Amino acid sequence: MKKIVKVLFVFVLMVLVCAPVLTESVEALEEPQKNVTVETLENGDWIEIIIEEDPIYAVMSRAAAKTKSGSKTVNYYNKENKILWSVVVKGTFSYTGTFSKALTSATTVTSFDSAWKVTRKSNRVSANSAIGVGEGKRYFMGLPVQTVERTVQLACSTKGVLS
Repeated sequence: MKKIVKVLFVFVLMVLVCAPVLTESVEALEEPQKNVTVETLENGDWIEIIIEEDPIYAVMSRAAAKTKSGSKTVNYYNKENKILWSVVVKGTFSYTGTFSKALTSATTVTSFDSAWKVTRKSNRVSANSAIGVGEGKRYFMGLPVQTVERTVQLACSTKGVLS
């Protein structure tokens, strides 16, 4: 009889402790944001910068920290509006309202023109930023004639705003 009472007591205790966790719901908090800016270069080429947030889903809990992920894309176009290459850095961040921290960083570098070759890519996290570096070289008759390096930094504010 004492064993049955102990088992029932443990069961009731577990239900009371776990009930708030089991009733948590997953819901979309807000629509993902997309911000596009354009920089025109002196030679007529231009750069398109796109910052996109991934859809935000949160589990309602007692945890103070929230997470956010997104990407920053830098597309390089020539003056004829042909895309030559692209650097994308994706990051995941944790933020609390008073503190933010980068958790992950991943970089993709793509060449869209046969004259351009990707020669280097790297990524890292630093404080509240996911940082990606891409380097490309333009070749003419098999010889490198131009090298372009682009550092792309995706940062998260303490309020969860990506920039």
